[in-house]
Amino acid sequence: MSIEKTEYQDLLNELITLIENAKKLVVSQANSALTVLFWHVGKRILNHNLQNKEENTENKLSLQCHENWLRNSERITRKRT
Repeated sequence: MSIEKTEYQDLLNELITLIENAKKLVVSQANSALTVLFWHVGKRILNHNLQNKEENTENKLSLQCHENWLRNSERITRKRT
């Protein structure tokens, strides 16, 4: 009877080890997946912000060009009158 208990205990210990190793693997893979996810989220936000910054810069330059054109037009109009 004691041999059977020992075999049972060995089997149980082996199964516990398999389950614990599987848990560790799942945690490790989940952490890796989250790290990759957060990296992609950060990259996407950064690219979006950079794109908006470029568009804002283009809009500001366009507005500055338009304002300069208006000032020059006003000067020319004043000189004519």
